[in-house]
Amino acid sequence: MEAHVLELLMSRVCHDLISPVGAIVNGVELIEENGSAIAEDAMALIAKSARLASRRLQFYRIAYGAAGTGSDRSLADARQLATDFLLDGKVTLDWPDDDAKRTDRAGSGGIRLLLNLIAVGVDALPRGGKLKIGMTAQGPRLYVAVTAEGTNARLDPEVMAALAPQATAGTLQTRTVQAFFAAQLAAELDARLTYDSGTGRVVIEALLPAPEPA
Repeated sequence: MEAHVLELLMSRVCHDLISPVGAIVNGVELIEENGSAIAEDAMALIAKSARLASRRLQFYRIAYGAAGTGSDRSLADARQLATDFLLDGKVTLDWPDDDAKRTDRAGSGGIRLLLNLIAVGVDALPRGGKLKIGMTAQGPRLYVAVTAEGTNARLDPEVMAALAPQATAGTLQTRTVQAFFAAQLAAELDARLTYDSGTGRVVIEALLPAPEPA
């Protein structure tokens, strides 16, 4: 992968981590300056921020890292990662538990692709909303639909351009690299990525790869 894409992905990760990590530092400084007088409140701030940073790191570790390329991750794992990633945020997750139990239909790289599509869906909800995950078996593969619904839900033209097969890395920005990375993963997996952006609703669809023979 081009260095420019990696740089932008790392910028995205740092952007999402700087707030909780900064809050942890603030909590430590409060304890150092005020001692036991506010230790309980400061420790609560530190604990909450540490959990938030940990949840985000776990999500990105599978979505972006080599850990997401193996076949040992299940749809239940993906559902838990997505649930934790969105916890306490502006976007709520609607992912039926029965769908997450389709562990026999997620081939290598499929979980990684799904998490990246979820991240694209979150980006399409600048003012918050609901993210729905739907699944249907299609032969040995699994059709997935990520639907983002909410006020001003949309895919910006630049994001749609980054999702297109002919997109190149040279014109990417931090706000479009997620879509580009997801589209590249989909192409590698022959996932037949499609998308539709309407008023207050965005739908992103793909076919997860078939599971490897036992």
